[in-house]
Amino acid sequence: MLLHKPIKAILDKSRPISGESAKVEAGIANNPSKTNTQVDSLAGKLGTAGKVVTGLGVAISVTNIATSNAPIKQTLIEAGGWSGAYSGGILAAEAASPTGNPYVIGASGVVGSIVGGIFGKDAVKLMGNMPVLPAITLLPR
Repeated sequence: MLLHKPIKAILDKSRPISGESAKVEAGIANNPSKTNTQVDSLAGKLGTAGKVVTGLGVAISVTNIATSNAPIKQTLIEAGGWSGAYSGGILAAEAASPTGNPYVIGASGVVGSIVGGIFGKDAVKLMGNMPVLPAITLLPR
């Protein structure tokens, strides 16, 4: 439920759908403040897909941690990946929101999540390899 809200908010920003505001100004039909059934339907489908993919990702992270020789370090790496994925997805979707196309926004969010997850994991791995004072070491070596 938590992941569905940002996607719906992003889709809401893309309203009115292309041409809808022109129809309102011309007096033809529709009102941009009304709920759009196409956008609502897409948001519902994306929300369901997001829950499935998130569940899969959690299963992979748990497996990675359980089979690791250094489970604490792997837990931090997985957390970095999740943080990067969330941040990257939001950033990419927000950047695509001016297009007004919910498909472009959704695809941008997915690509941003993948790239952000990769960079998030790599950032934590890099921090784990940095020379630091033993008293403040974050990751076990």
